[in-house]
Amino acid sequence: MDIIEISQMADKAILERNGFIMEHLVEGICNVLPTLENDIKSKAYYTLANLYSEIGHLNSENIYGWMNDKYPKYLVLSMNAYRECLSQNDNQLTEPVVNYANTLNQFCRTVEAANYWKCDFSLVGDSAPVSFLHMGNAIGWLSQFLEDNGHELEFQLKSYKLLKDLQKNVDKVEHVGIILTIKEDERLNRHLSYGDKHFVDINSSIDTFSKPSYSEKEEEYRKWVLSQNLFANPMNIITKEWVAATDILQFPSHTVKVAEGPYYMAAFSSIKREYCFARHLLYEGIHGLHPKYENKDLYLVDTLDYVSYDGGIEKIKAAFRIAFSLFDSLYKLLYEYFVEKKNISEKVYFYPSHFRKHFSSFERNPFINALFWLSCDLTDNDEMKDWKAPNPNGKDFRKIRNALEHNWLRVADSGSFYSGEIDYAYTITMQNLTEKTLELITLARAALFYTAFAVRCNEMHKKKDLDKSVSNPVNIWRTI
Repeated sequence: MDIIEISQMADKAILERNGFIMEHLVEGICNVLPTLENDIKSKAYYTLANLYSEIGHLNSENIYGWMNDKYPKYLVLSMNAYRECLSQNDNQLTEPVVNYANTLNQFCRTVEAANYWKCDFSLVGDSAPVSFLHMGNAIGWLSQFLEDNGHELEFQLKSYKLLKDLQKNVDKVEHVGIILTIKEDERLNRHLSYGDKHFVDINSSIDTFSKPSYSEKEEEYRKWVLSQNLFANPMNIITKEWVAATDILQFPSHTVKVAEGPYYMAAFSSIKREYCFARHLLYEGIHGLHPKYENKDLYLVDTLDYVSYDGGIEKIKAAFRIAFSLFDSLYKLLYEYFVEKKNISEKVYFYPSHFRKHFSSFERNPFINALFWLSCDLTDNDEMKDWKAPNPNGKDFRKIRNALEHNWLRVADSGSFYSGEIDYAYTITMQNLTEKTLELITLARAALFYTAFAVRCNEMHKKKDLDKSVSNPVNIWRTI
């Protein structure tokens, strides 16, 4: 039985919600996976991901289960199977990319999911309508956690436009579930009716904003950051236009004791500054923006495996180091803001085990949930019994980080003819190091957003005594 036949059987079993057949098909796919070529293996992982997802839903798995030690095993396996699928097909197939976006969103990781939805009706199949529906709903939901009223309006407007476009193009939709949703979902239709009355005549700043005057170098840099969705700016979640080309994200307004300073905000600003610096180092490293004189007369040993000591590579390595350090800093900030201190000397880290220890009671906060699952992506432990949520690629981040901090990382594009018995370096290609650093920077940006949104969500849930609250402005540091 080939993988195409298995995929057809899987579609039938999913449609019929036949858990027994689905479990049997999962076992069959796992048995043949090692023998498959990459293009077929991609299809196998896609089918496997869909099966895992449906089994998870049949078992009533809950993504908040980590808080009470009931881990959503199959939903996690589904996410990781989609990742394996994408690593095999290099994002050429849109269905796995969109399904991966939906899975990220299911795990409350909406900021990351927004990078993968495909809102383009020229695409064949269900990818476009699925993207319009899920992104439209997700952006609308996310708008409530934006403290800036202008940003909140822009997100609601974007949500309305996505869902309105879907409604207008319903004749192009073949997905029965989406057609029914467009026609019968009361909440969606209330949203569209409200938008028809209030949003039609509103001009989005995305369309009206004029690009500031930048130098050629600065414009190229900001254009690259926009294209990679790397600005710490909520607008860069929904657009790559120039209105999003600033790092405006702030720690939300919050309640503190009288005369207490803005130190949570300042801590967040410091972390954001380090993120922006790491991002710029990565940009310079990728584009070879490094003075030639710094590379001269260094007298470095050639290991004859196309090793490179270029300053641009050192910038990428430094960017990786800084980006990795941000996660522990963000966890410390979360800990200081959220957790009642019983042991003032306690060391805290961005580990799944620490989230379970300190944040298991925050089931009403979806962004604590997002941060927990993001922390699982940075683990180097493959054992399900220990971490419950292993990411197939997570160990690579830790290996690179440990080599940079405690060992020796060599960037080389070929194997050496030396025996290598005393070579204890962690060797990586320039392309792989660049890809992993860009991925890590993307995760760090997402963590910045989830931290800010987690605080905003918490403040929204607090019962504030407005008569005893005092609003103090926060001074913003600017360069001259």
